[in-house]
Amino acid sequence: IYTSDVFVKPSVKRKELGVEATLCSPQAGPSVVQVQCTAEPVAGGASKALAAHEVTVGAGEERVATFTEPWADPKLWWPDEPSLYDLVTRVLVEGNVVDEQRTRFGFREWDWTGTRFACNGVPLQLWADTTGLGGGTDPEATLATWRKHGQNLWRFWGTHFGGLDKQQALDLMDERGIVVRRSGIFDGQGANYLHGLANNKELFDNWIVQVQGWIK
Repeated sequence: IYTSDVFVKPSVKRKELGVEATLCSPQAGPSVVQVQCTAEPVAGGASKALAAHEVTVGAGEERVATFTEPWADPKLWWPDEPSLYDLVTRVLVEGNVVDEQRTRFGFREWDWTGTRFACNGVPLQLWADTTGLGGGTDPEATLATWRKHGQNLWRFWGTHFGGLDKQQALDLMDERGIVVRRSGIFDGQGANYLHGLANNKELFDNWIVQVQGWIK
């Protein structure tokens, strides 16, 4: 039994942490497992242990187990103080750990307030341009340029940033407090330019499925 996906859903408004753990079983019969989650600060400090949950997973089943727990005082992620956690998810069978996954997250919540995005309830003016769009060969130099210009938003189009792959690039932005506008190769602009693709319903239907999975 193992977790194929762990989706972390913090809420600043409700002061709670939600978790969706997708459990997969290759077993020939149903299995009873215990799922334990602990949020560990990346920079060190006190961890937050969530209550353990017992879940029955059927033979060959993929089951999404959903948990929600109050958390009154997490260390929030802010652009100027980008605190991060690792959610450690362990699956136990008869007291023995059979699987462990680590999922990086920031405790933050985004909203739209009138004309601007809000981070954790605070309106945030986002600024971006195309300087260093691809990261060049030195991501650190690009970040320094953004800081100098007051840029706090990056349009990530493509699959790499300098010498970093896409996950390394996203992790770097999370660590440095840069908000990412993640763009795909196919977007609203391209749809209008590329031979009438805007009128292709099947393409858009499939694209919506892709984006939903991408966001998760």
